[in-house]
Amino acid sequence: MSKKPRVVLLHGTPVAVEPIQRAFATRWPEAETVNLLDDSLSVDRAKDHELTPRMFERFVELGLYAHRIGADAIL
Repeated sequence: MSKKPRVVLLHGTPVAVEPIQRAFATRWPEAETVNLLDDSLSVDRAKDHELTPRMFERFVELGLYAHRIGADAIL
């Protein structure tokens, strides 16, 4: 049996987790999903009114972590 693809899902708000999990369960149940939540992303984005260089760095850091834990894909 081939290994399940690991899809790491980056979330900036807790309300995003459940609908995305439901969508994967319906449309791609073979995928192994891993949720990374940093709910300060949406709070800080609202304060800054734009995507700052630091905000981009934070996404890159989350992406690097996702890669280290074996992500086949990052969303």
